[in-house]
Order: sequence, then C-alpha cells, then structure tokens
Amino acid sequence: MSREKGFTLIEVLVVAGITAFLSSLLIWNFSKSKINLDHSMNIMVADIRLAQEKTVSSTKYNSAYRCGYGIRYTTTSEYRMYAGPDSSLGTCGTQPNGRNYSAADGDIDITTFPLRDSPSVRLSGAFPDIFFEPPNPATFINNSALLNTAPGKIQLISPNAKCGVNPSSCRIICVYTSGRIDTGIGEVCP
Repeated sequence: MSREKGFTLIEVLVVAGITAFLSSLLIWNFSKSKINLDHSMNIMVADIRLAQEKTVSSTKYNSAYRCGYGIRYTTTSEYRMYAGPDSSLGTCGTQPNGRNYSAADGDIDITTFPLRDSPSVRLSGAFPDIFFEPPNPATFINNSALLNTAPGKIQLISPNAKCGVNPSSCRIICVYTSGRIDTGIGEVCP
C-alpha cells in the first residue's frame, strides 16, 4: 500500500476557510474602530460648533441672555455644554473663575453629551474649558482669548491605544482662540 505525503483537499479547504474567516473578522473590527473614532470626533465638533452658534446668535437660556456658552470636560466618556451667567447682571468676564465653568459664578450646565461610541471610544483625559463670548465673538481657551494662546486640544482614543505607537488609533480636535476648529489624526494639531 503506497501512501503519498500531502494534504487532502478537505484539509486545505478547512484551513483556507478558517483563515478567511479570521482575516475578515480582523479587518471588520479594525475598520469599525476607525469609523467609531471619526464618528465620535465629528459629533463632538458639531457640539462645539453648537455652543459657538448659540453665542453668535445670542440664544437665551432660562429666559435670559447669557455671557456666552462653553464646553467642558466631565469624564472620559462624556462632556458638557454650559451657559455663562445672566448678562443683565453686568458680571460677564469679571467672575472669580473667569470664563471657566463655575456654578458659584452663575454658570449653568445645559446638556451632557455622552460619547456616542463609548466604550470603543473615549476621551484621553481632561481638556481645557472652551468658552465663546459675544458680541465679537471671542473664543476663550482655559480663560484666555489671546491669539498666541495654545489651542484647546481634545483627544479621542480607542481603548488601550497608545497614540505615540499607533497614531491612527487617535483623533484630535483643536480649538483656536480665533474660533477655528480643526481635526486631525494623532496627537499634534494640524
């Protein structure tokens, strides 16, 4: 009885099927996490622009014109929009905490925005308060509106990601005191 060495057709098909299944699963998961990062980044940019729009249009909140609207960090899975104090009090910009959020200064949280794709996307850590103040409008990053102020950086990352090792697993939103909002990949503002 002669036995030739080699694989049967069934063995080859089983190995090829398993390899194809695992490859497609890895590709699908990788592209989904990238889509989640981009999706979350775009929604967060829209929320920042909403605060900017409310300021420019002098939107009332609780029947009062506000000193402006801002965005602040709360946790790695959510952030909040807040309204500045009532502008009729004449205290705009003179509060002890300036334009950074402070309930004691009359700031009010309006909306909590959970990250839409959490837990597959999270904020990498705290970011500075971003506040838009009419009538110019002025943009304040951590209480400064000077044009040479460093941009407010908001970084979104995939869980267990290291941006220095794999920049494609990170997205960055940069808000400048000029009012410009840019997005990019990695850790550096475009």
